Amino acid sequence: MRLHHLQMTAFGPFGDTVEVDFDALSAASVFLLCGETGAGKTTVLDGVCFALYGDVPSARGSARQLRSHHATPGVAPRVRLELSLAARRFRFTRSPAWQRPKKRGSGLTTEQARVLVEEHVDGSWVLRSNRMDEAGQLVGELVGMTLTQFSQVVLLPQGQFDTFLRASSEERQKVLTRLFATDRFEQVERWFAERRKELWRGNKRHHATTVSVLHRLSESSGVALPAEWDDGDLTGPAADGAVRHWAEGLLADARARRQVRREELSAAEAARDRTEEQLATAGALAQLQRRRATAVDEQEALRATSAEAARDQDRLDAARLAATVVPLAELAEEACRARRLAGEQAGRAVAQLADALGVDAASVRNDDLAAREEQVTTRLAAARAFLPRAEELERARSEHATTSVRIEELSPHLDQLRERLRAVPVERDRIAAELVGLRELSAQTAAHAAARGRLTERLAAARARSSVAEELRVADAEADQQVAHVRVLREGWLELRERRLDGMAAELAAGMAVGQDCPVCGSVEHPSPALLADDAPSKADEAAARKACDDAEVVLVAHRDRVRTLAGRLASLSEVAGDATTEQLRAELAQARAEVEAARAAAAAVGIREGALRALDRETTELHQQLAAREADLGAARQRRDDLAETVSRLSAELAVLLDDREEHLGALIAGEQRLRERLSAARVAVAEEMRRDEAAEASAVRLDRAAQDAGFEVADDALRAHLTPTELEALARESAARRQREEQVAQVLADPAVAAAAGQPTPVLAALEAAHRDADRAHSAAAGALRVVEQGLARIDARAGELDEALAAWAPARAEYHRVRTLADLVEGKGADNVRQMRLSAYVLASRLSQVVAAANERLARLIDGRYVLEHSERAAGDRRGGLSLAVRDQWTDEQRDPVTLSGGETFVVSLALALGLADVVTAEAGGTRVDTLFVDEGFGSLDAETLEQVMDTLDQLREGGRVVGVVSHVSEMRSRIPTRLQVVKGRAGSTVEQQH
Repeated sequence: MRLHHLQMTAFGPFGDTVEVDFDALSAASVFLLCGETGAGKTTVLDGVCFALYGDVPSARGSARQLRSHHATPGVAPRVRLELSLAARRFRFTRSPAWQRPKKRGSGLTTEQARVLVEEHVDGSWVLRSNRMDEAGQLVGELVGMTLTQFSQVVLLPQGQFDTFLRASSEERQKVLTRLFATDRFEQVERWFAERRKELWRGNKRHHATTVSVLHRLSESSGVALPAEWDDGDLTGPAADGAVRHWAEGLLADARARRQVRREELSAAEAARDRTEEQLATAGALAQLQRRRATAVDEQEALRATSAEAARDQDRLDAARLAATVVPLAELAEEACRARRLAGEQAGRAVAQLADALGVDAASVRNDDLAAREEQVTTRLAAARAFLPRAEELERARSEHATTSVRIEELSPHLDQLRERLRAVPVERDRIAAELVGLRELSAQTAAHAAARGRLTERLAAARARSSVAEELRVADAEADQQVAHVRVLREGWLELRERRLDGMAAELAAGMAVGQDCPVCGSVEHPSPALLADDAPSKADEAAARKACDDAEVVLVAHRDRVRTLAGRLASLSEVAGDATTEQLRAELAQARAEVEAARAAAAAVGIREGALRALDRETTELHQQLAAREADLGAARQRRDDLAETVSRLSAELAVLLDDREEHLGALIAGEQRLRERLSAARVAVAEEMRRDEAAEASAVRLDRAAQDAGFEVADDALRAHLTPTELEALARESAARRQREEQVAQVLADPAVAAAAGQPTPVLAALEAAHRDADRAHSAAAGALRVVEQGLARIDARAGELDEALAAWAPARAEYHRVRTLADLVEGKGADNVRQMRLSAYVLASRLSQVVAAANERLARLIDGRYVLEHSERAAGDRRGGLSLAVRDQWTDEQRDPVTLSGGETFVVSLALALGLADVVTAEAGGTRVDTLFVDEGFGSLDAETLEQVMDTLDQLREGGRVVGVVSHVSEMRSRIPTRLQVVKGRAGSTVEQQH
């Protein structure tokens, strides 16, 4: 992967469009990305990440506010990156989500994030995708790394690896998990833990179910559980079959008790059947004797009421004949009532019509009502036909009045338009004269703004100059103090070494043994070996003094670097500020700001005046158009008024003829004719209905008389007297049918041979037979109840035994699976006996990756600091709760293992740089060996002495092998002299800009 060109617009601190030509920077293989703190160096790297992944790795990514605050409102943020991936050239263009002003109205609206991926094919750019998901998939396939891995491999953030070097195992695990995507192994651990909990809960449910069934089985059988069983854990009895064997014994005992109760019930049932048969025979005989006595009594009662029954039958026959005449009588009565009502209605209708015509009722009855109704209908139709024309007359009168008022209003308005047309040219000349002066003043805006910007920078430099001078003075003093401190430590170390050399004979003698050759003379005899003094220094004392001296020299180098940095910054500030004082620059800046404000006010006024001229031109055109339109409206209104006057005259004459000089309006005429026609129609219909009702009443009377004679009655009144209501008729018929049924039943009973035979036999004694049957039945019921109790108990025991079998069958596989999963879960969590290292699965995987990282880092570290330090990876360190991810540094000069926190600032940088490079190598291999031709190393060079810096630069030179380009991100001034090709980010009030220097 090689970067070619980067373009950023309204992104981060860059308010305008800035461009970075990586191809030009690549010519030197190593370039410096420099600038003041906060200028936007990291934003250049964020732009590369955002173009590829749509997100940035820094903390700014969490804010989701990537658009520059310096950008002009309405300018869309955008990042465009050209790069080569897998021998193909691509161009990624992305815009983050941002708030833009609405095109209509006030307020803001959200523009969604966008992406455009293009590939350079045959000399032109070809669209590959404009969808977020497709672009992310394409980057994943071509780059082979996630955003986290990319930011770690390509950007090499040293500050993070300083933290990574000194972190605890748990903190280090979080970083490695993100880089190597090993969270799947943690998911496996969580899955096993959750599965173990789930199976444990299921196992407990099966255990609880089994215990519950056992207690119900014990309750059903009345037998307590074995004393050796524990309700809290029945795993053993359930597994060896003891629970099932105990339940089978209870079931066998219950079945034996049921067989005994069945035999007792059979004997009781036979005794009950014998007594029941005897009682049934005696009861049947007594029943026949009672039936005969009752029938004889009923026969005598029927003979006593025979005459009354004959009279009721005659009444019933007459009422049935009269039932056919009564409906006709009701119809005749209804016809008479209808005739009376029709006569009354006809009288009222004739009287109302006579009042309306002004004549008597007799003359109305003799008149031809239909002909008179037709005449009134004709007049009513003519009046209704004139209604639309009457409405037209009213509209014409109203419009005539409105048009007259409109003509009176148009004349003054025309005079106003003509007056305004004469005033507009005068006002336009005045505004044009003012516009000339405003344009001259606004043309100086850019010059005044540039002057103000220069004065602002000079004032800021002047203000910072005094504070930097004070910092430089303090830094000089601290450097002098450190020089004295180094001198003291060096003298102490040299004195300690001299003393050790003086006592070297005693030190060599202390290491000799009897019979061992002397390391100096080779003799095996040691007649008078030297003795160590009590205060003689050891080799460890000398090494400690040397280390303290070296550490102090590293601090001294840092102080001197700070002095050089502050001196360079003070010179730069003095060059920018010049000879003017802060008060002079402040006054000049105030004057420049006033001039800029005046020029901007003039520029704003130019727009206002130009708008006013355009508005006057538009107004002139509109006034001419309005004047022509109003003159045309006035002529049309006068013509319309004359046409309406003619229409009003013509329609008024026609209406007068229709009203026949009557003093009423058309509506009153229509209403009067309508009422008269309604009364004529009502009278004609009522008279006709009266005649029809007379004829119907006469015909009903004739039909009634004929029906009465046909039914056997002389006159209709006889039939009405014989009539019975339906309720009376039904009751009488029911009594007659009941008497006949009683007579038939009595005859059947007396004719029954069995009844006749029972009359000659003695009456049986039922009380003794019933008592014997009750005793036998009670004995049978007791035996049946005892059997039911036993059978119910057996059914409960059988059901509980079946439930127990189901519970045990369901528990067995759950118990086996829980044991298997628990063993595996303990293994991956580092708790099982099989896990001899007591290490979690995720830690084991990450420990393997960390070992690869340490091996790759040591290859780099051997060339950086002459092989003094070596990184070591241990499975567990003191205080770590999670094993496998501990790091230590071995000092090969003293052969001691040191905690990374004991390293000096420069040593920490060198070791962390080697660790970063090693991790980048391993991550690259993990991602599929994607070759990275452009990478960046971020910060940390200020803590190095000259010799170590040379070694680091040599290492960076080695990174350039194979055409790789390395960008060094630093604000250290000494780096500028070492790396001539630079990409400098310049900070300003209007936003940052970039400059490429070669």
